[in-house]
Amino acid sequence: MKFEDLVREHDKSRMLDLILSSPLEFVEYFEKYGEIELPPSVAGVKIPSEWRNVAVLGMGGSAIVGDVLRSYLLDRGGTPVEVVRDLRVPAHVGRGTLLIAVSYSGNTMETLRAAIEGLRRGAYLVAVTSGGLLGQLAAGVGAATYKLPPGRPSRTALPPMLAAVLRIAEAAGITGPIDAPQAAERARKLVERIRGSPLDSAPARVAAELNNRVPLIYSYQPYSPLGLRLKTQINENAKYHAFYMELPEADHNEVMGWE
Repeated sequence: MKFEDLVREHDKSRMLDLILSSPLEFVEYFEKYGEIELPPSVAGVKIPSEWRNVAVLGMGGSAIVGDVLRSYLLDRGGTPVEVVRDLRVPAHVGRGTLLIAVSYSGNTMETLRAAIEGLRRGAYLVAVTSGGLLGQLAAGVGAATYKLPPGRPSRTALPPMLAAVLRIAEAAGITGPIDAPQAAERARKLVERIRGSPLDSAPARVAAELNNRVPLIYSYQPYSPLGLRLKTQINENAKYHAFYMELPEADHNEVMGWE
């Protein structure tokens, strides 16, 4: 059976098209979000002249952009970044915290509760969402909202979500100018190679090797978010178990299972 026939039969939600269009979509939204300015105050809290920390709130695919931002800034920025996948925010979140709440639907209960708690403590909120309750909360307190395109599986919204979080970091002065289009161009060239020979591409060969096997995925900084993203995409798209561990931590425990 031809590749196109396989896609037509099994990919009813057009997941392949959404994934392969990621580089172009990222550039589109990176340019669009560059026009958004952060307001001078949110919920009566003035934007700080200097940030103490950044907390990215999110669950599942919405949280992975926080991991990417943290890895990107490891060697580039002095402001600590943490990702909060929880109902509550850590005790040190408050005045001087850039609170980035990411929820594709806008109705993720954990993210909403953490955002409200952060606001009560005086954190400066920015929302990344397609609408929902998070959009309403942001509008009510005068926070900037980076609006995501609606009507798609949330796990396919990584390009606009990542573009939004990077633009927020730029606008807040957490990082200097980001040359995102250059990185996206490299990704676009890789996509064209896959499109040209899909069944002979590296992803297709890896997929064939994984058939009837449980993937154990290892990666290290600054590529740790990529390993986690691969794991979660296998979980969600293939409805299949996959497990991830970061190096070098895995060298001190999980690797012992191979002895």
